[in-house]
Amino acid sequence: MTFSTYLGVADCDGIALGSNGDLYLACHSPSNHLPIEAKSSKQPASESDSDGFFDAYVIRLNPETGKLIYATRVGGSDYDEAAKVKVDRNGFAYVVGMTKSRDFPTTADAVQPKLLS
Repeated sequence: MTFSTYLGVADCDGIALGSNGDLYLACHSPSNHLPIEAKSSKQPASESDSDGFFDAYVIRLNPETGKLIYATRVGGSDYDEAAKVKVDRNGFAYVVGMTKSRDFPTTADAVQPKLLS
């Protein structure tokens, strides 16, 4: 083993290796169960996994130093999941997953900007 770290309570289904050797993880977890600072969520910090509220995360780690490079949380007010991640040659991460959040943040050019009933 050359690298090990603890992320807390997270389900990381997707992993990718960037051209620079960094690890990219696609995860989901209750927002208050990860010992990392990430961009804010619309979910209250007091929600627990028993309530079914999860946010999606993209986490980038340097396996040589064991350091967290970034962690980004994406989610609305309901269940959100990051399932797969791919990294291009420039280090940009592309993530797919699912959401049950009607207020999931999207861009104006999104293929599906709103949750369908």
